Parts: sequence; structure tokens; C-alpha cells
Amino acid sequence: MKVHYSRWIIVPLLVTGLVCLGLGIWVALLGGTAIMQIAIGAIILLDGLLFLKTPVFALEPNSIALYRPIGRVRKRFPFQSHSEIRVNGSQLFVGKARVPIRRWYLDRSQWQAFEESIGR
Repeated sequence: MKVHYSRWIIVPLLVTGLVCLGLGIWVALLGGTAIMQIAIGAIILLDGLLFLKTPVFALEPNSIALYRPIGRVRKRFPFQSHSEIRVNGSQLFVGKARVPIRRWYLDRSQWQAFEESIGR
């Protein structure tokens, strides 16, 4: 089970990247130098696309894998049983280790499905 970023985080990134990229290209076509605006727009747009594609974390059979936005696993939090996983407010714990995520930037329906799967 994978939990992704909320659309409320991703959509503003995509829109901002597209607007910045579009304005940069427009200024460049009018004869100005908009190299920085084009680069910033492309970076923001790429971030939005990566956040859209890559999960924040995934529940695996023996661990919770925390992902980097580029898609690689950043850290694994191993557990023996689902009873070691607990949610305290907006924080997720595996045993005594706190998984560095917050609920506010996660997809709400995926988070609820995750809570149901761990038997909260």
C-alpha cells in the first residue's frame, strides 16, 4: 500500500511551474532574456510531476519505506507485526521510531486506507 502527496500540494506546484515556464518562454520570444524564469519554471514543474508520481511512503510486508521525491527509498522502518505501527495525532511511529511525515500533506483517502490496513 502506497500513500502519495495530497492534490492540494501537487496542483499549485504544477500550475506555478507552468505559469512561470510559459511566461519565461513568452518573454524570451519577445526578445528578452528569461533564462532564469524558464529554469525556475521547469524545476517547479518537475517537482510537481515527481510529487505526483512518487509516494511519500509505502507499507511493505516487514517495513515502512519512506521515499525521496525522485523515487528512491530514503529509509526503511522495520517491524515484526502491524501492532508496532501506531498513529499519534498527525505523527506515525514504528516501534519507538518516528517516521518523519505529517498527515496534512498526504492524500486523505490513501491515509485512511492505510490506517484501516494497520488495524487502528
